[in-house]
Amino acid sequence: MAIADGSITSSFLTLFGRSARATGLESERVNELASRQWLYMLNSAAIQSKLQNSPKIRAIISSGKPHEIAEKLYLTILSRFPTEAEVKAAEQHAKAGVVKGRDVWIDLAWALINSPEFLLRH
Repeated sequence: MAIADGSITSSFLTLFGRSARATGLESERVNELASRQWLYMLNSAAIQSKLQNSPKIRAIISSGKPHEIAEKLYLTILSRFPTEAEVKAAEQHAKAGVVKGRDVWIDLAWALINSPEFLLRH
């Protein structure tokens, strides 16, 4: 069994409140939401890349009708079904034609992970 090297740092985990590896106490973890975390989520090329290349998101997008795609994205990201108003907004965004194809649904996924609901509950 291999134990991960504790000297390797992660700016992402540090930004989101990981406690020091030496102790790993949960009481040392910072659970408060900071503005720099919001900015990271909004502007991160890494987050955008993960959404673009996610096999799960790809499978959801290729799974069917706009209503079904919106429902599956909400279930996957927020762990709940969307309201009718949310489904309607997603379908209107898809029909508007501002963004085409799968990018419509990548936009929705990005919006969901940047929502206060996701950031405060997950």
